[in-house]
Amino acid sequence: MILLIPLLFSAAMLGTGQGDRVASGEWGGRGARLAVRDDGASLELDCAHGSLEVLSLDKDGRFDVAGRLVREHGGPIGKDETESSAPARYRGSVEGETMTLTVIVGDGAGETAGPFELTLGGRSRLMKCR
Repeated sequence: MILLIPLLFSAAMLGTGQGDRVASGEWGGRGARLAVRDDGASLELDCAHGSLEVLSLDKDGRFDVAGRLVREHGGPIGKDETESSAPARYRGSVEGETMTLTVIVGDGAGETAGPFELTLGGRSRLMKCR
């Protein structure tokens, strides 16, 4: 029994450090909806959508992952039109069931979207520009 206590303590500490992931499910808020899966995530914004790598958290509950972002536009989509995606960084933090998310498009000095405040299981409010 005495040997189990240090093992249980060690296992508990591993669960709170680097390697933790953002909880799977729908995160929603004003202007954004994030669907988190075990293999990554997909994001819907008012006039864009994107894909993200696995959302791993550091010991302080922060994340910074790579992904892609596709800008959308209003009006009809041309028959031969292709999506134009750009590299993006998705940065933010999670505290309990609340996430703050900012999207940085391009090389880090580019355009930003956010910050968005999302809640696990929360309702999204999107105004799609389509």
